[in-house]
Amino acid sequence: MPGILRTIRQSVHIFLINSGPAHTYSPTVLETYAACPLCFFIEKVLEVEALPEIELNLSARDRGTAVHNILSAFYRAWKGAGRGRVHLSELAEAGELMSGIVTAELGRYTL
Repeated sequence: MPGILRTIRQSVHIFLINSGPAHTYSPTVLETYAACPLCFFIEKVLEVEALPEIELNLSARDRGTAVHNILSAFYRAWKGAGRGRVHLSELAEAGELMSGIVTAELGRYTL
């Protein structure tokens, strides 16, 4: 995990440098960075928009099972394709794979 954290820190640093010294940041952006540098990286550097909140009404047991199944399926599919760690250059592909797995898994539950 230290490798990915280092990559995220470097990417945030490059983002801030490329924004220029005259660029100002809102208090909300600074709070996001202070609270969770990974969230800042995802929202501001990668420009990934948050998905709308949905209420699945799953029990804690079902929610835990779904999360386990999703992560297990992702790991098996990613490793099965001969891949190791998810690198920054592969985030889009990994996100698409994860999205398909999440959709399939949550489709098993009544919304």
